[in-house]
Amino acid sequence: MLALILAGSAFAVRLHGITDPLVLFHAMRHYRSALIARACFDDHEATTPAWARRVADANRDIQPAGEPPIMEMVACAVDRVRGREDVVMPRAFAAASWVFGALPLWLLAQRLTSRTSALVAIALYLFLPYAIIATRSFQPDALMTMCVLWAVLAAVRWRDRATHRTTFEASALLGVAVLVKPMAIFLVVPAVLSARSRTVTSKIRVIAAGLVPATLYYGWAAIFGTLVRDQMSTRFVPALVATSFFWHGWAVQIGRVIGWPWMLVAVAGTWFGPDGDGRRLLAALWIGYAAFAIAFTYHVPTHDYYHLPYVAAAALGVAGVAERLCRLIADRVGHLATQALIWIAVLAIALGGSAVAWPRLTVSRATSLVATYARLGDITHHSTRVLFLDLEYGYPLMYHGQMAGDEWPNTDDLAWIIHEKGEVVETQTPPRGYSVVLSH
Repeated sequence: MLALILAGSAFAVRLHGITDPLVLFHAMRHYRSALIARACFDDHEATTPAWARRVADANRDIQPAGEPPIMEMVACAVDRVRGREDVVMPRAFAAASWVFGALPLWLLAQRLTSRTSALVAIALYLFLPYAIIATRSFQPDALMTMCVLWAVLAAVRWRDRATHRTTFEASALLGVAVLVKPMAIFLVVPAVLSARSRTVTSKIRVIAAGLVPATLYYGWAAIFGTLVRDQMSTRFVPALVATSFFWHGWAVQIGRVIGWPWMLVAVAGTWFGPDGDGRRLLAALWIGYAAFAIAFTYHVPTHDYYHLPYVAAAALGVAGVAERLCRLIADRVGHLATQALIWIAVLAIALGGSAVAWPRLTVSRATSLVATYARLGDITHHSTRVLFLDLEYGYPLMYHGQMAGDEWPNTDDLAWIIHEKGEVVETQTPPRGYSVVLSH
């Protein structure tokens, strides 16, 4: 019952301010999805003006290739049924995905610890302040994390009892998670490999079968599309591993997403699991985290939401410590008193996380800012040849102002005007025929 109350409360907290017209959490990532969904809706809506359809298509066409637009297509389908475009539904869908991920986490935590300690895991997963804020954004990370948790649970079930059904479930759910977003591979593959009771051959079969859909999709996009050009240039930069930029940035992101106190407890909890299989699973997840950091040497120190799935791993580790403490305390004060202490800790985590996140769930002056963006769109006559001087690369302006173009200067421009020693050797003016829109 308490688990259901926690899940319902976590979803209710995430709905606070979700109808605000402006989003500040990684606006570029959020509005990328919103622009793709808008183009889909406008292409199927007969009443959409020609200029609006032209702008929407132009904005969609400049989006870099990436994961399959699952959430965008769901949002488009809902908008078509409702007859109007709205980003509230996909934001609520992201929040619901994260909250629903508490179910497989709850089942996993019970297998590793106990029902009582599992409450600590889902409380931390649901109410970490960063997780509350991040899982309301129109992007696939919350959905991917939910899929990862179901895939890890399926891998554990397959580890414990290998049947045709559990084998199929492990492969299928692994495949879904990696298809939603490829970085899931650093969680689901280690979970399969950690199964000591299964042979190497059987592990390879589960992984290989699961990776078929993602291999087909991303392989096609890499060979015949623009995936390599759009996504691979700054992912793996091995030279960064030897820099303080990488290590300091990684430490900052852990502190921002999970919090170092919780992270230290989680790592310690890896060794306090009630059995060897549980410890192997948690250790495998952390090894996968290290491999993920090496594979994404630029994004790990710079993109906090890339660390979001590891909130679940941290929650499992903390549950391991909670289980050890429960056993020590129960010997002294009894089972009921121990359970009461856990409930108090769970409520403290929920209330504390909500209180920290609550002021950051709304945007001050959101309506007036959106009105300003709309006026800028009118001033530029909703041009498709706009250069954006904006910290968010113009994405809020593209969406709310209904204009299209490119950010300037971009990395190519900066590489052209800055000498390798850091000296400015040449200046550049905007290309002829473009309007310039400056935002803050």
